[in-house]
Amino acid sequence: MVTLKIEVIIASSGTIENIANVTANEVILNGSNTNTSTTIYVGDVNVSIIKVSNASANPHYGDHVKYTITVENHGPINGTNVIVTDYIDTTKLHYINHTASNSTTYDNNTGIWNIGNLTPNQLVTLTIEVEIIGLGNITNTANITTNETNVNNQSSTNKFTVSDVNISIIKIANTTAKVNIGDNITYTINVTNNGPTTATGVNVTDIIDSNKLQYLNSSPSNGAYDESTGIWTIGNILPEQSAILTINVTVIGTSSVTNTANVTTNQTNINTTNRSSTVVINFTKKDVNISVNVPDGKVGDTVNITLNLTDEHGNPVNTIANVIVDGVNYTNVEFVDGIAIVSYNITVVKNNITVGFMGNDKYNGTEGIFGVNFTKGGVNLNVSISNGSVGDIVNITLSLTDEHGNPVNTIANVTVGGVNYTDVGFVDGVAVINYTITGANDNITVGFGGNDNYNGTGGTFGVNFTKGGVNLNVSVSNGSVGDTVNITLSLTDEHGNPVNTTANVTVGGVNYTGVEFVDGVAVINYTITGANDNITVGFDGNDNYNHVNKTIDVNFTKKDVNIDINVPNTKVGHNATATITVKDLNGNSIPNALIKVVLNGKSLGNFITDKNGQVHLVIPVSKNNTIEVIFDGDYQYNSTKKLFEFEGNSSTNNTNNTNGTNNSSNNHTNNNSDNNSNNDNNNNNNHTNNNNSNGFRGSNINMKKTGVSLIDIILLILCIFGLISANKLRTRNNFKNSNNNIMGK
Repeated sequence: MVTLKIEVIIASSGTIENIANVTANEVILNGSNTNTSTTIYVGDVNVSIIKVSNASANPHYGDHVKYTITVENHGPINGTNVIVTDYIDTTKLHYINHTASNSTTYDNNTGIWNIGNLTPNQLVTLTIEVEIIGLGNITNTANITTNETNVNNQSSTNKFTVSDVNISIIKIANTTAKVNIGDNITYTINVTNNGPTTATGVNVTDIIDSNKLQYLNSSPSNGAYDESTGIWTIGNILPEQSAILTINVTVIGTSSVTNTANVTTNQTNINTTNRSSTVVINFTKKDVNISVNVPDGKVGDTVNITLNLTDEHGNPVNTIANVIVDGVNYTNVEFVDGIAIVSYNITVVKNNITVGFMGNDKYNGTEGIFGVNFTKGGVNLNVSISNGSVGDIVNITLSLTDEHGNPVNTIANVTVGGVNYTDVGFVDGVAVINYTITGANDNITVGFGGNDNYNGTGGTFGVNFTKGGVNLNVSVSNGSVGDTVNITLSLTDEHGNPVNTTANVTVGGVNYTGVEFVDGVAVINYTITGANDNITVGFDGNDNYNHVNKTIDVNFTKKDVNIDINVPNTKVGHNATATITVKDLNGNSIPNALIKVVLNGKSLGNFITDKNGQVHLVIPVSKNNTIEVIFDGDYQYNSTKKLFEFEGNSSTNNTNNTNGTNNSSNNHTNNNSDNNSNNDNNNNNNHTNNNNSNGFRGSNINMKKTGVSLIDIILLILCIFGLISANKLRTRNNFKNSNNNIMGK
C-alpha cells in the first residue's frame, strides 16, 4: 500500500469534487474499486467594489463632483446581506443628491448603501453628487461587507487634491480720528493663510495717494515693498502663517484719504470677504472767524465791504479762498494780514446780509449775518411810443436806469394812460408794453410804480394818437309802416375789434343821441315811417372815432286794413246811422283815414275817420241797399274796399238790431286820395222793432231772449210806436239836413 498527499489552495467557491482513478498494466481483480472521489463545499463569495470620481485634474472650491461606486458578484454563489459604507467628509464635501440601482437604498446621513442579496454576475451602482467646500487632499473610501467570506477586495478609495487657498488681508491705521495736515500715520497690513494649502505668488497692491500722503518708509516681514508701484511681493505663505507690512506716511492733502490694500495669489483664493481692506482717514482744518464792515447805500450803488479773517486765537489769517456776499460769489479772494476788500453792488433793500468765507485746504469755512442799511434807489424813465390811431395796438418801449445810468432789471407795475400793467419785467433795463390806443391825444402819462427796491417815477410824453376808423354792420328786422323794429348796429375798428363808445347815430334821417356801444353792439328801437327797400344808417363819430355811413337793404312794407260797416235794422223809408270802422289787422283803429262811401251806386263823398277810426253817416234806408266803402291807401296802409248789402225792414215795428256784414274786401295799393273831410254828425236814431222779418245778407239775426212777459212787451211796443209817430216829422227834417251836409247841397 502506498499513500499520496496533495496540498492545494481553494481558488473558487461552491461544491468542489476531486476524483482519484487507479490503473495498472495488469488486470485489477477488484474492478469495482478502481476510483474514489471526495466532495467539499466552499461558501466564500467573490464580490468586487470599485469607486471612481469625475473630479478634474485641478478641482476647485465650489466644484461639483460625482462619485460612482460599482459592486459586482463574480460568482459562483449569491452574496447575501451586501452592505457598502461610504462616509462623506462633511468638512470638505457637501452632499447634493444620489442615484442607486433598483432594490438598493442609500442613506447619506449614515453613509450606508444597503444592497441586500447579489446573485452571481449581478452588478449594481451608486452615484453620489457632492460640492467641494474644503481645501487640500480629499480622500473618500467605500467599504463592502457580506455574510459570506469575500475573497475579492473589501474597499475602494478615490483621492483628489484642491489646490485653492484661503488668504485674508487686514489693513489698519494707528488713528481713526481726524488728523491735521502734517501729522504722521502708520498703516499696518496683515496677510494670513487660513487654509491647509500653501499659497504661492502672494502679492499685495497698496498705492499711496501722493496728492494727500507723503511716503516716509516701510517695513515688510516677508518679501519687499516698492512705494513707487505700491506692490508688496511676499512669495509663499505656508498654512496658518502670516506676513506683515508697515508703511509710514505724512498727511499733506485735504478732506480725507481712502487707502486700499488688495491681495493676489497664484491659486484661487476662496476668501471672498477679505481679499481687500480699506482704511479711510478724515483730515481736519483750522477754524476761523470773520467780521465785516459795510457802508450804507441805496439800490444800484456799489460799496466796498471790508472782510477781517482771524484764527481761533485771534491771529490774522493770510490765505486765498472764495467768499460769498449775500449770494454773490467772489473767487480767489486774497487775505493779507487777515484783510480783504470786495466791491458789492446793492440790488435789494435790506437791513442785513450774509457773508461767508468758503474755506480751503487749510481752513474751514465760516459765515455770519451782519447788519446793513440798504435803501431804495432812484430811477429814471425814458419812453418811446409809436404813432397810431384809436384801436391800434402800439409798442411802448420803457427804458429804466438807476441814478448812475445803469440799466435796472426788476419787476414792477406800470401805468400807461391810466391803464395798469402788473408785474412788468425789465430786462437789461428795457420793457415793451402792448398798448391799445383808446383816445386821440397828443400826450400820454406813463408811470413806473416802483417796488420794494426802487422808488416810483413817471412823466408825460408826446404822442401822435389820431382818430380811428370804424366799420359798421347793421341788422334790421322786417316790418310794416308804423311798426317799431330793433336795428342792431355792430361797430368794429379797422382791426376787427369791437368798439365800445358812445356817439350819435342816424337811422333813416332820425337822430339818436348818446347811443352806447357795448362790446361793439348797440340796439335802436326804430319806428318805420315809410315802405322802403333800403335805409341809410350813420355813425356820427366822436372825439376818438371817425364817422361812417352805410345804406342797407330793408323790407319795410305797408299794412293791410279791414273795414267794418254796421247799419242798424231800420224800417224802409226811415233814416239809419251807418258806422264805418277802419282797423289794421291787429284790430287797432286807424284815425284820419280818408275813405270814399258809395250808397246804392251813388257817391256820398270822401270822409276822414275820427280818433276811433270811425265815420258815422245818416243814410236813407230802402228795401234793398248796397254800401261800398273804398280806402285808397296812403304812405302807411295798403288800399282796400268793402261792399255791404242789407235790406230795409218792411214791418211797421222798428228795432235797433245791428245787422251783420258781408265782407268782400279787395286790398290793393292806391296813392290816390281826396283830402275831403266831413262834419262828423252823430245823428244816431235807434229804433226798436220786435219784428225781425227785415233780414240782412250775410248775417243771421235772432231775437234775444229777455225773460219779459208777452203783455209787458206789447204795452212797451205801443208806447214806443207812439213816440215814433210823434217824432216822425222831426226825424225827416233831421235826415234832410244831414244829407244836405253830407252831399254838399
